[in-house]
Amino acid sequence: MTKVEYTYEDINGKGIMTRTFYGKIDADYIINSFEYIIDNNLPKDNCLGLISDFCNATIEMKMLDFRRVLVFIKKNKKIRDLKLAVIVDTPGKSIFPFLAQTVLNIQVRPFSTNEAAKKWIISGEKK
Repeated sequence: MTKVEYTYEDINGKGIMTRTFYGKIDADYIINSFEYIIDNNLPKDNCLGLISDFCNATIEMKMLDFRRVLVFIKKNKKIRDLKLAVIVDTPGKSIFPFLAQTVLNIQVRPFSTNEAAKKWIISGEKK
C-alpha cells in the first residue's frame, strides 16, 4: 500500500518535518506530497529542514520524471530554502539526492539514519 506519513519535531526551537514513504512511489506522489505540505502550511516558521524517508518505499522514477521533481523544488521557495535530508537504504536510491544537489545547488544530502539527518539539519553545516 502506497502512503506517506508526516511528523513534525521541535528540537531546541528548531523544527524538522519528516515524510515517511511506504510502497511504490513515483514522481507524482513525491510532488503531491510537497504540494500537501505547502497547501497546509506545514513547514512552520522555525522549520529548518525536511526529512524524506524512503527506506520502506520503492522509488519508481525515470530521469525525466525526476527532473519534474527538481523543477518543482526549484520553483517553490518554501521547499527550496529548507535543508532536505533523504533517508535511503540502497545505493540505487541515493542517486536522487546526489543529482539534486548537483543540478539545483541546494542543501540536500542522503543519509542512512534519521538521527544523522536530524543532526545535520540542526547544525550550522551547509551541504
